[in-house]
Amino acid sequence: MANHKLPVIIIGSGCTGLALANGFMKAGIPTIVFEKNSALSSSSEREWNMGIHCALPTLLALLPKSSMSELQSTQTDPHTPTKFIDTLSFLNGLMGSILMAQQDPNFHRLRESKLRALLSKDIDIRYNN
Repeated sequence: MANHKLPVIIIGSGCTGLALANGFMKAGIPTIVFEKNSALSSSSEREWNMGIHCALPTLLALLPKSSMSELQSTQTDPHTPTKFIDTLSFLNGLMGSILMAQQDPNFHRLRESKLRALLSKDIDIRYNN
């Protein structure tokens, strides 16, 4: 009897699904991502930026070593290096005043489309599903 593994199936090629796919692939577990859209992103989707700090060690553990050095390129401004300590401010949306500010180490401001492009490298994504 042949010894082969069935693939893990992930529904959706968002950042979380693609990060998980990277982790499975890094562990040698075959993975297929099914995406309902015809491409990784579409012009009708809104562009999002996100901050990552507490989850950064987990993300780095899931990424292959070859992708870790490219994380800086997914920042909203890839030419601005990540500060060792950065201040994350929460603003009053009506008044614009600072409600709270906390300092976080290695706070990355990432562009979602760039992060998805990085996470999709070498991943088997089946579109229109």
